[in-house]
Amino acid sequence: MAEVNMKHAKKVYATLIKTMDAQKLNYDKLEEDLSIRSGFNTEDFPVEFLIIVDAQRELVKFLSRLPFNMSDDKKIEGAIATCVVNKSIVDGTFDYDVSTGEVLFRLSTSFKGEADITKEIIEYIMLVSVATIDRYNDLYYMLSKGNITLSEFIAKVNA
Repeated sequence: MAEVNMKHAKKVYATLIKTMDAQKLNYDKLEEDLSIRSGFNTEDFPVEFLIIVDAQRELVKFLSRLPFNMSDDKKIEGAIATCVVNKSIVDGTFDYDVSTGEVLFRLSTSFKGEADITKEIIEYIMLVSVATIDRYNDLYYMLSKGNITLSEFIAKVNA
């Protein structure tokens, strides 16, 4: 079974590489991990990300850490803010580490069995992920710096 998973994972990875090349995106191949590292410039902050083809779990995972952590005095507010944001988004989730204040966006999709991961699915994962991160990263940053209150953060998310 593990051999079948790896064969399928390599096919998915090849689709990922073809998609990145077709979009003329700059990226680093990490073939031993079946992953790529890339990024986009957005209005507020650059969005650096990793896309991993996980053969064991049969998943394609998009991961992007925000380029700052919540300050010590805002860590609890960061946890509440993450709950509010996650309730409002359809695809993906923000993971929050209350001990470090790190915020990570994660979106994954399965290729279990014979599920086919197409170029369009990979493009969707990237588009939705980057747009979601760009929508919320400035709010997290303003909250972390004390430029907005938690109540203001919540109001902006729910607007």
